[in-house]
Amino acid sequence: MASYRKRGPRQWQAQVRKKGYPLQSKTFRSKPAAEAWVRSVEYEMDQGLFVSRNEAETTTLGELLERYRREYTAHKRGRASESCRIDTLTRHLCLPFIHPA
Repeated sequence: MASYRKRGPRQWQAQVRKKGYPLQSKTFRSKPAAEAWVRSVEYEMDQGLFVSRNEAETTTLGELLERYRREYTAHKRGRASESCRIDTLTRHLCLPFIHPA
């Protein structure tokens, strides 16, 4: 079941609640855009194709680079040079630098 809420003069929030699935919520600039999103999410849920994208939408590039360094770079032969490239990317993209402990 979907619900819509007006959030200020130029924003609409859509929420989809369906048993067996986590609450899905997203904000849009127009109500038609929100309605289109709701239709696509409900269709995916009905077809059994739904995959929650909440984690992907909230993960930053800096967090992703650090995760890659921990999980993949650490096991490579060229880990020192690749780690240096990740540091350079982090610096030049003005991302918060978090060095693994």
